[in-house]
Amino acid sequence: MAIRIDGDNATATPGITGGDADTGLVFGTDEVKIVTGGTDRVTVGSTGRLLVGTSTSRSNSFGNAAIEQLETTGADASLQVTRNSNNSAPPIVSFGKTRSESLGGVTVVASGDQLGAVNFEGADGSALVLGAQIKAEVDGDPGANDMPGRLVFSTTADGASSPTERMQIDRRGQSLFLSDGLPSVDFMISTVAGSSSLRCLSVRNSATGGSLGSGSEVCLIRRNGDLDNTNNSYGSLSDIKLKENIVDANSQWDDLKALQVRNYNFKVETGNQTHTQIGLIAQEVELVSPGLVKTTPDLDENDIDLGTTTKSVNYSVLYMKAVKALQEAMERIETLEASNAALETRLTALEGGAS
Repeated sequence: MAIRIDGDNATATPGITGGDADTGLVFGTDEVKIVTGGTDRVTVGSTGRLLVGTSTSRSNSFGNAAIEQLETTGADASLQVTRNSNNSAPPIVSFGKTRSESLGGVTVVASGDQLGAVNFEGADGSALVLGAQIKAEVDGDPGANDMPGRLVFSTTADGASSPTERMQIDRRGQSLFLSDGLPSVDFMISTVAGSSSLRCLSVRNSATGGSLGSGSEVCLIRRNGDLDNTNNSYGSLSDIKLKENIVDANSQWDDLKALQVRNYNFKVETGNQTHTQIGLIAQEVELVSPGLVKTTPDLDENDIDLGTTTKSVNYSVLYMKAVKALQEAMERIETLEASNAALETRLTALEGGAS
């Protein structure tokens, strides 16, 4: 091994040398290097930048050079942190953020500040480009021993130059799924093939401070789309303070009478269960009550319009139309009952007079 202290140019040779000239610790006026086998292994630049596996600084997708850079061409392109201790404590990688401009400062951060980020970058042929990102942010006003936080997950869409926020887990543990930066219903639960009774989504009534997944199950969505809940309650906002232009609904008698209730089964290629069911056909409903039918475009996995559409029936509104028609039927029945009672009274009177 050799220890060599060099000047700026390669011809300067003052220093301590010995052993293999290809192995050594090189001190230059601009940088410090550790060399093995004639290859630069570790370089510390004049600004304090640490390069491992390379002597060339690389910029990230934001155009900044990292204070530490690890680079290799082999399968050892990884960073491992191992803790050896006879307890349950883990190894830790910590990201810290202060608003101080001095080393060791602890100036308090503010709501919305980013506490740390993990970037996933890929080369596009000319530079590293950001494909996805996980960020931790302050989610509320911090205080002494109080640091509310949220996790933000972002991905870069095809053709886009920067990532878009897709999901948040906030300080309350609530998850928000987003599409193109706006709240959306683009929440998908994907399950593997198996029994149709398999659970997809479970809602549990955990006690305050209970562990994740504890508590009794109060609502369950199954793989086949069935929804089970403990109290058979399905509600909608209906307070009068939220509504206006309140009038009696028109007659639903003709609509309900014209609907054709069918038996059918789904085609095998739809992937749905193929048992016999009872219900309506959207195109037939559309001829009677078009407001009950919604038409949506068919999209592929990349949200490309396939040029076809699929229709669905709003059964929740249909049920209310059925309630209105039932009320009309009840009124007619009550009218007939009253007429029959009056007719029976008259017949009784006539029979009494004849005797």
